[in-house]
Amino acid sequence: MSKPLWHWIELQKLGGASGGLAGKVFKGINTLTASDLLAREVIQNSWDASRKLNTGRPKSKKIPFKMEFRFIELNGKEKASFLQTAGLEEIHQESKYMKKSDSEVAAESFGAINSNSPLKLLICSDYGAHGLFGSIEMGSDSILFRALYMFGDTGKTDEDGTGGSYGFGKSAFIRGSGIQTVFAYSSFATLPKDQVTRRLVGTTYWGSHRDSNGRDLEGRAIYGDPGAGEPGIPFEDSKADELAQELFMDLRNANAEENLGTSLLLVHPQVEAEELIDSIEKWWWPALVDNEMEIVVHKADGKRLMPRPMNNSYVRPFLKAYELAVGRAKQSAVIQESLISNSWQEVNGINIGAAALRVASEEELASEESEGGHFPRIALLRSPKMIIEYKDFERRRVAVRGVFVASNEADGHLRNTEPAQHDHWDKKKSKEIPALSTTVADAVYSKLSTGLRKFIEEVSPTPPNERETLSVFSELMRGLLAGKKSGPKLPPKASKMPLEINFTHQPSVKAHRDQVYTEAIFKISLGPNAENKTYNLRITADFQILEEESDSGESWPCHVTIAKNSAEFEIISTNELIGRINVGEVIEVQVKSDLYDRNWTSKLKPQVEIIPDESKAGPK
Repeated sequence: MSKPLWHWIELQKLGGASGGLAGKVFKGINTLTASDLLAREVIQNSWDASRKLNTGRPKSKKIPFKMEFRFIELNGKEKASFLQTAGLEEIHQESKYMKKSDSEVAAESFGAINSNSPLKLLICSDYGAHGLFGSIEMGSDSILFRALYMFGDTGKTDEDGTGGSYGFGKSAFIRGSGIQTVFAYSSFATLPKDQVTRRLVGTTYWGSHRDSNGRDLEGRAIYGDPGAGEPGIPFEDSKADELAQELFMDLRNANAEENLGTSLLLVHPQVEAEELIDSIEKWWWPALVDNEMEIVVHKADGKRLMPRPMNNSYVRPFLKAYELAVGRAKQSAVIQESLISNSWQEVNGINIGAAALRVASEEELASEESEGGHFPRIALLRSPKMIIEYKDFERRRVAVRGVFVASNEADGHLRNTEPAQHDHWDKKKSKEIPALSTTVADAVYSKLSTGLRKFIEEVSPTPPNERETLSVFSELMRGLLAGKKSGPKLPPKASKMPLEINFTHQPSVKAHRDQVYTEAIFKISLGPNAENKTYNLRITADFQILEEESDSGESWPCHVTIAKNSAEFEIISTNELIGRINVGEVIEVQVKSDLYDRNWTSKLKPQVEIIPDESKAGPK
């Protein structure tokens, strides 16, 4: 009987982590797809390695960074050869002893692998990076050991401007494999105590379980050199090269720094080439447009895809804002765009960065494959030039696209606040995060929100002169703060006007999760001063979020509706109705704002206007 290729690690007497944790770190993150995670984490780890290799070098001497994603499909003898060399049937058989959730996942994936369909592989290779150097005997001094043998720690410092620091990045490529199995083949420079320049090792991560021999296993297995004398030791140099060829990986060498780097082979990948290129464009466009990296995706049919941010409808509206933020472009006198005032930048003596905003054109919005619509959206990034988050803001009057670029001073602080998936900056105070770091993160979001609000007011069209209206609620909500249950109770308005207006429900602030909205209901009827039996009415409402210490602010979406069983009115927009009121009729109107921050000050100004017959059909 031949010796097993995979060594399943026995659970230690004093316990330890389950191998299944590697596949669960990013579980439940709905904002990032499998291709997003793979593009973000794999490129980020490689990019960190490239930047470290180039540390201290002048720009002219830097080693160019390149990354290739190659999709492969194997059939017939090639497929059979790979399956045998990789020992995948050993994993399949072991999966039958795993917990139900793992065994079901394995059964489905191995059903596809062992079918007559092609075996799919994805090889992710970086060049111009330092590679996984260091023998595993070096422990935490070995990059290979930290990358594939440890979980939850990378050894990266907080000050070196890297993208990741949690050691969970491997979870992305582990999840990227349908059987959570990856082979790593790397080339690197020699060390004084390690003259090896290439290594190859395989890893698979599953949940803890008890095997057929009654051993308690942690769920992790290592594919190593059976001739090394002990299990789990990587193949080295010529042995690594020979095995890499049998696994259909391109040979690597350490003859020049341009060739240093790592190839990761994902078995049964869970992403397609087109969605991967889209994710690369979406998350890495700042580094791409700055020509700091070259990325190519090769489809299984040989077609070569390259990321082109300018052709990506989601990304395109952000590109000019980025040029403004980094100082490569000046503000246009025609297009509505602006740098947020420099006065906002400093927090506790730390310059937090630069931000630029611009109004997206209707053409850009029409082609944007996004649910964002008129939600203002700002792309947030720091030194690795990967987009951390596309932050949506609720002010919806103008479709703004913006970019925030963190300063070098703020970079480490913001990085401290990022979760494992690096998809936002946490502004909540926490024992695990330095207080100054969360202060910086909170300042970024707060100051972006304030700058955005001012920008929207600057670029919004000047409102037309108001017609003669029935001023029923002059400034009903002025000074209404979160926590107050209702506005002032007004007595019936003494007026010679033909209409009477009375509240059914006074304006009140109501909670919805961690936000609030304002709601009011009033009735309209003809009063004793009415000279006609019927009038045409326009009912509108203006709801504003006020600037600090100001009576004016930004218009906020609100909705005007006629209550059930009242007269029919024509809907002109969400906050404008036109219709007719007859003698003896009572019209009940509801005004309801969109959700807003509970700490904001607001003002509600409903209006009821009598209009002549000829203007009934059109908006004001």
